[in-house]
Amino acid sequence: MRSFLPLCLAVLLLGIGLWLAPRPRTELNEQQRLEVFDFVWRTVRDSHYDPKMNGVDWQAVRQRYEPKARAAHSDEVFYRLLNQMVSELKQSHFVVYPPQHLIARQHIHGGLAEGEIGIVALLVNRQVLVTRVQEGSPAAQAGLHPGDQLLAINDRPIPDWLNELRNHWNLQFPNRPISPATERFLTYYLLLTLLNGQAGTTVHLRYRNLADEEREIALTRQPVKDTTQPLGLLPPLPLRLESRRLNEGIGYLAFNAFLPAVMEPVRKAIHKLRDAPALIIDLRGNIGGIGLMAGGIAGLLTDKEIPMGVIHLREGTIPIVAYPQPGAFRGPVVILTDETTLSTAEIMAGALKESGRAVVIGRPTPGYALPSKLVQLPYGGLLQCVVADYRTPKGRRLEGIGVKPNIEVALTRNAFQHTPDPILQAAVDYLRKAFPSPMRPAP
Repeated sequence: MRSFLPLCLAVLLLGIGLWLAPRPRTELNEQQRLEVFDFVWRTVRDSHYDPKMNGVDWQAVRQRYEPKARAAHSDEVFYRLLNQMVSELKQSHFVVYPPQHLIARQHIHGGLAEGEIGIVALLVNRQVLVTRVQEGSPAAQAGLHPGDQLLAINDRPIPDWLNELRNHWNLQFPNRPISPATERFLTYYLLLTLLNGQAGTTVHLRYRNLADEEREIALTRQPVKDTTQPLGLLPPLPLRLESRRLNEGIGYLAFNAFLPAVMEPVRKAIHKLRDAPALIIDLRGNIGGIGLMAGGIAGLLTDKEIPMGVIHLREGTIPIVAYPQPGAFRGPVVILTDETTLSTAEIMAGALKESGRAVVIGRPTPGYALPSKLVQLPYGGLLQCVVADYRTPKGRRLEGIGVKPNIEVALTRNAFQHTPDPILQAAVDYLRKAFPSPMRPAP
């Protein structure tokens, strides 16, 4: 096995933050651009799990793009061409981050985690809705609620931001229409980029609340409390973990990444909830991480071995297996998903659904399930490239398909009139119906 662990981390894919970053002070010359071009082309060729390059003639791709790279009149055009080149493979997790890109700049500065206002906002029926508000956050203190519709950020209307996102995609991938799932996913990360930033700075919002009243507020970003340790070229990332009991004693666990920092806290949380009548694991907002950790965490949910799928590398295969662990939870399990459930989180949700160990409730995941790595580029910037394929125990691919919930929940503004979290409420309703009250504690 290679020295790196397969990473399935998707962060701000496809240049969302590009227009927010300053231009570099000096442009690369032609020789430097050709050096970067050759590095990207060779790294992708040598790292891809499939020697046949997913059926793409990679040499022919080079012959088409190298003259364009030579003729590029600016770094902006040059790096856009590199992204067009890697997109010829038609797979996620192939991204070139220019030196001025948010990801590359934050890697240099030491981290992405700075300040936040405490909300999650998603694209729902062409509207941007607040779907979650963190307790005690600046947004909560200002009176924002799930179901509120964002109308403008920093005095710029939401439709303008969405149009720029779509135009940016069309410019970067002119022959590849954006899919609805990809647009929802990229909108989510665009909103994260706009709403969060340096601690102590201010973001201005105009929104419509559930009473149909328009309001304007200015929120000061508070420091992110917990972050992960750097992993390879990945900078520190915000770390979230929540564990509690819901009505009737149902256990609830949420975490936002499959990284070493969460393993022990997740184990302890599941151990404390092992007597709950059922357990809801919330993988919404989970960006993925180390692929093999899907098996490690799933082992805390079973008393028998569960195949979780296979990672296919060029050199061979790596099975992911959930081995029973002491103190495992043995009661009913529900997993919550949506378009912000990515990579390793998709692997865990899909495998446990396929095995019958868990019921998946929520919205479909985007299908970004290919293990990848980050590589530093000459003269700055980063390359994210695929190194492996993943198949479920039954041989199914999640890439480009995602995980379809057993019970799909439609989000609407009206749904938030009845509950602050329609997906979580649907999970509780399912458990009440499938395991009538009084729910019995797990054995």
